[in-house]
Amino acid sequence: MGGVALNEMVRRVALAIAKRRGWPENTCDEELAQYFAADARAALEEVREPTEAMIEAGNIVRLQHGGNVTDVHRVMIGAALKDGKP
Repeated sequence: MGGVALNEMVRRVALAIAKRRGWPENTCDEELAQYFAADARAALEEVREPTEAMIEAGNIVRLQHGGNVTDVHRVMIGAALKDGKP
């Protein structure tokens, strides 16, 4: 299957997709990450532009609580996931 080396986030998202689709944890390797890399990149491309809820959550943490970039990132992603899981 091969391909270019994946960056850490694309690899993590690709393996999360694989697990969600039923691949057992012990089979999640670089080859499987390559297989789901296009799906992972598509998901990350969509997250690139924040929703209003994400912006609001990030601003609250940053402005009211002095959050660092990691805190802001986590809260913004949390806001994106807030609607629930399918």
